[in-house]
Amino acid sequence: MTQQKKIALVYGNYYRQIKMYYTRWPLQFNNDRLDVRFFSLISYQHRKNVEDSTFYIEGWVTRIRRSIKFLFQNIKTANQWLIKQEAQSIFEKLKVWSEIGNLITYRPDIIHLVNSQNYIKIRGLYFPHSPKIIASFHGFDIVSRQYSSSLWRQYLKELFERGDCLHFVSEWLYNQALYLGAPEYKSRVIYAGVDTVFFKPQINKEILKTEQKIRLISTGRLVPLKGYEYVFPAIRQLLTDGENVEYTIIGTGPDFERLNQIIKGLGIINQVKFVGKKPKSEVKKLLNSADIYLHPSITEALPGAVLEACAMQLPIVATNVGGIPEIIKNGVNGLLVPPRDPDTLALSIRQFVRNPAFAQAMGQAARLTAENKFSIEKETSNWLELYLSL
Repeated sequence: MTQQKKIALVYGNYYRQIKMYYTRWPLQFNNDRLDVRFFSLISYQHRKNVEDSTFYIEGWVTRIRRSIKFLFQNIKTANQWLIKQEAQSIFEKLKVWSEIGNLITYRPDIIHLVNSQNYIKIRGLYFPHSPKIIASFHGFDIVSRQYSSSLWRQYLKELFERGDCLHFVSEWLYNQALYLGAPEYKSRVIYAGVDTVFFKPQINKEILKTEQKIRLISTGRLVPLKGYEYVFPAIRQLLTDGENVEYTIIGTGPDFERLNQIIKGLGIINQVKFVGKKPKSEVKKLLNSADIYLHPSITEALPGAVLEACAMQLPIVATNVGGIPEIIKNGVNGLLVPPRDPDTLALSIRQFVRNPAFAQAMGQAARLTAENKFSIEKETSNWLELYLSL
């Protein structure tokens, strides 16, 4: 029987990553040819429901206990590692070992950095068996951080050279990376999947009725790049024109107070609701009760929130930026508008409101897009092919 290839999915210190778009990772990849496990650096504050394979910092008693446990998982590998980390002091070796000794003794054939920025954590480590490295890029690492951090620019160049495969969540991000020097021969696009079984609209959901209140909705963090401030003038314009609309935003973030002041100034505080962060079950309910989904971002790599709205069969108005046009084709399965353009945004929303049959057709086409191009099954197949090919 062929020995299973070992894949280590390495996360950073943001536990939310694991429970969002990677809900079924690593289970969806395990089979008779692959043994896939995840490892994550979790801070004390985010240690809720942490699996046993996870490494994290939680005080010296826990560190010592875990260090001993990792040691006896594979004493030979542990000894090889300790000898080769000769540049480090004993204290430094023990500190690193207490955090990631289980990753080393697992002896993965492939280390998949689910977020490329986790490379900082492993770049100086010695792995006795020289595993292959896959790095996934989601947007911030390519679009923002490399301009704000000279150190990250150095690490990014190093990762481009050292990585065996560079994964990008959209063609747009892939092209951005090639411009920055990513080798084309090792770069690959695999779209994130959306759970089309979980995110599925109720049967016989009513289409828009102009005599009723039209419920608009968005999902995403409250940060400037999400472009919410450009929706508010559009809402005011629609209300002035006699449209009966309300707007709900799911998410939290540092921009809440500023956005709240904007809606107060526009006099639409009763028509805009910030409902905060919600679990996926609540997100699904809110999407199911909505009529139109809005995604006004100024830049995006490949927004999972838009994929969820597609799966929920909602008519979508989104900005024509980043990887969004790889999901939404204007007039085919939704409407695309320029960023920072409240007038065009209002016009597109009104197009759905005043033509319910068109809105319904766009929602149905969006659902088919989620099923045919962005299903978890398709994503899983692409990853299995990649893992087995290295």
